[in-house]
Amino acid sequence: MTQYLRTLEALQTDFRLPGTIDLSTLLQFRDILQVEESPPDFEAVWAFLSPPLDEALAALARMREREGSSLETDIAQRLAIIGQHSQQIAERVPLMADAYRERLQQRITELLEEGEVDPNRLAQEVVFFAERSDISEELTRLHSHIQEFRHIMTQPEPVGRKLDFLAQEMHREINTIGAKANDSTIAQVVVHMKSELE
Repeated sequence: MTQYLRTLEALQTDFRLPGTIDLSTLLQFRDILQVEESPPDFEAVWAFLSPPLDEALAALARMREREGSSLETDIAQRLAIIGQHSQQIAERVPLMADAYRERLQQRITELLEEGEVDPNRLAQEVVFFAERSDISEELTRLHSHIQEFRHIMTQPEPVGRKLDFLAQEMHREINTIGAKANDSTIAQVVVHMKSELE
């Protein structure tokens, strides 16, 4: 920069140019100032960033553990409620069978009053009831899914997808129970089970 200033002053004197030579005049020359960029010191940057980053990651891990623990407790409580509801349904099944048997006997009485009863038709009604109202398989599978859900929750590895799949299977069983059971009490219990599952 000094060399530029001397050269400009010499030119001004030699050619008798008016004006003053100041800093703004010197800065008009592009190469008057050169900035040498040194390569970044990644080790120094890492030494600066590493402690707060480690602290933030540790805080995130602690938060996720607390959240996971809370979710585990909540899910366990909901599974217990679903299990209690499935037990209520299992206890209700014999009453449901008795109610259907009464309706079937009433229907038979009506058919007898109308005339002859077709034995094939009567057998079909009984078979239809047996197939339609038997929810023991669904209750067994639901119980099995609940047990498997509890087991998977104890695993150390990530299990979200497995639990999501089991929740879908439980939902399917609960829906089937609701569809097969022609009983308002069971229908109400099914609604509560779905609410807990969601």
